[in-house]
Amino acid sequence: MENKILRYSYTIISGIFVLIMSFIAYSMSDISESAVRNNDSRYWLWFLLWAIGFAMQFKKSLRLIGFIITLIPVAYYLVALFQIFR
Repeated sequence: MENKILRYSYTIISGIFVLIMSFIAYSMSDISESAVRNNDSRYWLWFLLWAIGFAMQFKKSLRLIGFIITLIPVAYYLVALFQIFR
């Protein structure tokens, strides 16, 4: 029971974190001094990767792989944040 609560808590918190960071990265990619719009949509791929890992967690045999896949975008954005505020 404790494992289930911990897994659900991680999933909710990491999903919100990845969604917010993807939105911020997408929004910031448009800020430039050129006249050309530069929306960089590849940041949404991190949220898509997280969503795939989230969907994989529903099947018991793929739960561990799905958990690891949801860790990848979280780790990417955490490393990016630590480099920014270093």
